[in-house]
Amino acid sequence: VIKGLTFSVNKGDIYAILGSNGAGKSTALSLISGINKPYRGEIEIKEKSVAYVPQDVNTLFVKNTVYEELINYSENKADLDNVINLCKLSKLLSSHPYDLSGGEK
Repeated sequence: VIKGLTFSVNKGDIYAILGSNGAGKSTALSLISGINKPYRGEIEIKEKSVAYVPQDVNTLFVKNTVYEELINYSENKADLDNVINLCKLSKLLSSHPYDLSGGEK
């Protein structure tokens, strides 16, 4: 449970969130990133350049192929093509995300 959390991050700074198991670190980050919504209160993000990668990357996969996953988050086909080429994903596009190796994920 996150209660009374105030957190500010300045551009270019690097922070670490530390705490014991169950302290709310992952919950706080999922709220900040917008993956989850607070039951009450609000999250204010001035710049929308927030990203979150959970400990278990499999929790991010909701589509049946790598291509469907990528297109789900892409707003621009040219940018998507650039990412596919840059990351050498062409041979993986028809694969199910769960079938990828840890490094490929």
